[in-house]
Amino acid sequence: MFDRVILHLGATKTGTTAIQTALHHASGSLAEQGTIYPALGNVRGDDSRVNGNGQVFKFIKRQASNINGRRSRLRALLQDIVGESVGHTLLFSAEGLQRISVDDIQLLKTELERYGPLEIVYFVRHVVDHALSQYAEYIRRRRLRDEFSEFAKSYTVPFLDVLTTWSNICGADSVKTYVYDPSQDAIANFFKLIGAEPPAEKTIVHRSLSSEELALMRWLNHRIKDRLTLAKFAQSLSRHPNLSTKKLRATSDDLRNLTANNANIVEQLNRDFVTEGELKMASDKIIDDTPSEDIDLHEQGALLLTAVHEALNYASRQPR
Repeated sequence: MFDRVILHLGATKTGTTAIQTALHHASGSLAEQGTIYPALGNVRGDDSRVNGNGQVFKFIKRQASNINGRRSRLRALLQDIVGESVGHTLLFSAEGLQRISVDDIQLLKTELERYGPLEIVYFVRHVVDHALSQYAEYIRRRRLRDEFSEFAKSYTVPFLDVLTTWSNICGADSVKTYVYDPSQDAIANFFKLIGAEPPAEKTIVHRSLSSEELALMRWLNHRIKDRLTLAKFAQSLSRHPNLSTKKLRATSDDLRNLTANNANIVEQLNRDFVTEGELKMASDKIIDDTPSEDIDLHEQGALLLTAVHEALNYASRQPR
């Protein structure tokens, strides 16, 4: 038995990949400190990102067998993974469990509690900040072509539904909700939360694309259909110096639209769920009504050609 069994539900755009990468590389040190984090993650891409160890649970979403079959399989997997490990904390971090069925949440709860008291850890992010980050992700990975002003008109954060479902099953006292702040060291904060020393080396997953780079990606999304080629192009851009250092910002109009869609959600999250910190509509300095400046693509030609070359080389190696 462990003193704590922590299940980190990795919400999108809340530092999850950076946290999981740090946990994976520090699993040996964590074990010495009494925290067992089974290092099951796979390296993603060529930038040493590591996904979480929650793939042990992935079969739950795909399994066609009945609940008893899933229970037997999960119990055997956990026994195989945890084995005779000794420590005070057992830790899993997973991104794919936020939308599983109520029956499967109950299954996870029952099986994980065989190892100790279960604690759910979840991070939320200020609404405008999350919308901007999610928007950039959709441009990079889903061929989104809209401007942010259009995206903001209908965007709502996903946190409330997830927390309501999990707290109803696991109990409100078992669900700990924290506000993610990208200006702080998310990895150090997470390690402190689980009672462990943070790693000395910094984990760098990838840099965010600038507003001009995102505009370029939207332009390409109109013209290139293959998502893998587009994703490779975005990855190539992120490995090179920025086209500019100007970050994507929301306008006052965007803030009004996002507030109309999310104000009640934020109020309820703060009232019923947030354990530490305060969720806001927007962080400081994220609203900027200054018109964007045109970028001189001629001066950035070498950078663009390099990124395009890498993407095309990648596309040429893919089976047709």
